[in-house]
Amino acid sequence: MIKYVLWLPSWYPDRNSPYNGDFVQRHAKAVSKFHPVQVIYIVRDEAGSVTRKIFVEESKAGGLSEKIVYYYSPHFRIRFFDKLFSALKSRKLYKEAITDHFQKHGKPALVHVHVAVRTGHVARWIKKKFRIPYLLSEHWTGYLQEARDNFLNYPSYFKNSIGKTVKHSDGISVVSDYLGRSLEKIFRKIDYKVIPNVVDTDIFKPASSEFKQTGHFIHISGLDYQKDPEDILKAFGIAKQKGLSFHLTVVGPEREDLKNLAKELKINDSISFLSEMPQTELVKFMQRSDAFILYSRYETFGCVLIEANACGLPVIVSDIDVFHEIVSSNTNGIFVAKENPELLAEKLIWFLQNKQQFDHDKIMNRARQLYNFKKVGEQFSDWYSSVLKNS
Repeated sequence: MIKYVLWLPSWYPDRNSPYNGDFVQRHAKAVSKFHPVQVIYIVRDEAGSVTRKIFVEESKAGGLSEKIVYYYSPHFRIRFFDKLFSALKSRKLYKEAITDHFQKHGKPALVHVHVAVRTGHVARWIKKKFRIPYLLSEHWTGYLQEARDNFLNYPSYFKNSIGKTVKHSDGISVVSDYLGRSLEKIFRKIDYKVIPNVVDTDIFKPASSEFKQTGHFIHISGLDYQKDPEDILKAFGIAKQKGLSFHLTVVGPEREDLKNLAKELKINDSISFLSEMPQTELVKFMQRSDAFILYSRYETFGCVLIEANACGLPVIVSDIDVFHEIVSSNTNGIFVAKENPELLAEKLIWFLQNKQQFDHDKIMNRARQLYNFKKVGEQFSDWYSSVLKNS
């Protein structure tokens, strides 16, 4: 076991955004079973809902210690100055918090950046000042060529900063090979290691059979362009016209336009729109469903897929490359060409007619074996050991 690893996430759950980067937090919990992990996360509190100055929140659970620093930074009318002043404040607080932590607890064996966009520059500063190697783990969809929020469209200073973080890192991991290949197209000649996301198997597991409700589907996402919820609703509208009896549970941010679309399609009485909720509550809706739907235009992984599979649920997914790393056709799910609600409707009908062919125990066991905390934590631990040995 190494002394400890300092984690610098660009996204992490906090009081204002409790589900932001929760997949990074689950990675931290996985690693903390093998090595102590110290998370330092600086977050802007623009509305002043937590503090009007600086507020530090610290917690510890097992080998995972978290330090979240909230800073008040009201909104400026001019966007450039708004971003500039907030970034300068954030950078100052990172340096203060890290220097203070090193003085009190000593230096870490490694620094681990999760998503370069906000904390890559901090890791570079640590490496230069304290000579501590850093690793980079990436999840960001912006590296995908098909993404609407595309890396190549960002300003030069932003791209240069991330390029430096990639160049000077002592190792790179990605959550999927598809994301790794996308990074290669941008930065060229990089070596990367694939370490997938993790599922909490203590939460996501099958329920007793009496809780199952025939014809129930569930979709969970941010309900944005990437996830294409509109085509999901259109598909159910088509399927209903063909006689499909169903109930769809949609979990995500409030969107009145989606509710209005459901009314236009005359399926509003067959849909429940629910707000985001903790995983301990979310799992109950999965356990009552027949299948999970994720009809994304693009993804770097798809955490909800392995969570659904861990509950024994087959998944109905868009036919994009990355999902082929998680889903095996007609084994733990089925594929549908993206942006094609007519074909998705056909697959929904087919699924309910053939759902008995899916072995729920096999689906569950596969997900639990591949994505549990111990399995993923070991992969990070082995990676750390390899990097430290080479360093």
